[in-house]
Amino acid sequence: MDINNQQKLNKMEVADLEFLSETAMSFVKMDLSENIYEFIGRKLRKITGNAIVAVNSFDHNAGIMKLEAAFGAEEYREQISKIIGTNVIGSTYPVSEGILLRIREGKFEKLPGGFYDAALGKFSKETSSLMESLLKIKTVYGIGFIHKDKILGTTVVLVTDTNVKFNVLLIEAF
Repeated sequence: MDINNQQKLNKMEVADLEFLSETAMSFVKMDLSENIYEFIGRKLRKITGNAIVAVNSFDHNAGIMKLEAAFGAEEYREQISKIIGTNVIGSTYPVSEGILLRIREGKFEKLPGGFYDAALGKFSKETSSLMESLLKIKTVYGIGFIHKDKILGTTVVLVTDTNVKFNVLLIEAF
């Protein structure tokens, strides 16, 4: 590796550490009235190349995910609501035990079924394909938020630009 590439890598590592440090400090200073899901979504969007980011809470008793915040597709919200038949924010998705096992791993991973997997199979494959076309989704990733083996929620990253690369380790550390 030449010196220029090494310098670029070092700058990226410093930027990643600065992001984690700044985010941790912002989190600690966050007012209790602030929406943590919006905080997570805004921060995660910064490190995913402006992909579409959706943040869900998990209700253990009901076994459902609830979409709490979404960033990057605001101009499509009305169309999305018409397609799925409900308001996007606040929509709920039942979660199977098999999905919960994958979420518990806390790994940032590609969802092979795209939007269909991201919506936990709630919508038909036809509707999911329509959503992918509307939003120009190329790839979909997901990660669970875990604390002491308890699922707190998930984030879904809908990538619209295949040229954008992001640091998986940074996302998992976040």
